[in-house]
Amino acid sequence: MPRLIGNSIILREFRKDNLPFINSFTTDYEICRNLSDTFLKNHPLESTEKHLNSILENSSGNSLNYVIAEKDTLNYIGSIHCS
Repeated sequence: MPRLIGNSIILREFRKDNLPFINSFTTDYEICRNLSDTFLKNHPLESTEKHLNSILENSSGNSLNYVIAEKDTLNYIGSIHCS
């Protein structure tokens, strides 16, 4: 997957080690209430892992899935899903 590089962020591929960061977002009500219908409510770790695995296996169809990461560290900030 190609990476898109900006001045301070990068759009990069998902990785297994993103699970703790994704899960921290899916269990935070203030964040979830502003997300798409994928995370309308808190998700247990197993559910979040299943979601991540579907992205990694590309079983989500023709959509593009990118992690929004800090450019210098590649640390996870969020994600974007495009159909």
